[in-house]
Amino acid sequence: MGGDGRPDTAGISWRVASSCATTAGSAFGRWNVAALGAAADAGNPGRGERCGRQRFYDQGMGHPADGDSAAADFLSFAEVAVDTTAERLPGIDRSAMQMVLLLHRVASSIVYDLESTVHRPAGWSWSAFRLLFTLWVAGPHESRQVAHLSGMSRAAVSSLTKTLSASGLLARRSDERDRRAVILSLTERGADALETTFRAHNEREARWASLITEDELATLNGVLTKLARAAQGQEWISRRS
Repeated sequence: MGGDGRPDTAGISWRVASSCATTAGSAFGRWNVAALGAAADAGNPGRGERCGRQRFYDQGMGHPADGDSAAADFLSFAEVAVDTTAERLPGIDRSAMQMVLLLHRVASSIVYDLESTVHRPAGWSWSAFRLLFTLWVAGPHESRQVAHLSGMSRAAVSSLTKTLSASGLLARRSDERDRRAVILSLTERGADALETTFRAHNEREARWASLITEDELATLNGVLTKLARAAQGQEWISRRS
């Protein structure tokens, strides 16, 4: 037990969290500390404070500041979401839901971390990095192709092109075969900036990868590659045109 009355982080159990949440009677009430405390207290004086303080931490995640558990709960919410959905909608594919939810949440966390620690300090956004990296890998391309390769909309690429061109990182020229088309390419300054920043980017990627073993990383990369390749041949999947 900590000095402020909260239990130590190590060994916090999801069973306690679930018990408090069940008492509150609402899946989303699990994230409302005040409601949890009040609901639990109504049925068991003394239990309310304990439930009200429970923040659904994963082991080792630590305690965020009082009144601000959003950062810690962003990833751990996935487990509660799958359990709650299965209870309310019997027959759903739990494994499929968990795969998509975890992929989205982990990817979002990684992107936010990379953008805030590497790319914003470098002077550009995550979207700008995607555009610059695409051109660095693929070379000069027509803007519509760049949009496709980077997974962004044409409008987003057009807007970023103006900003990055003004910064001297990207060059534009008309396509000799079609004057209506625009060919995008990195300037020497843009290539140098991308390469310098990517070294810091990759160091951060390595820190994320170090959270699992080398064998687990190889397995994860293999499975994700298999999923990506399998999806390419599926006509039912909606894709950005």
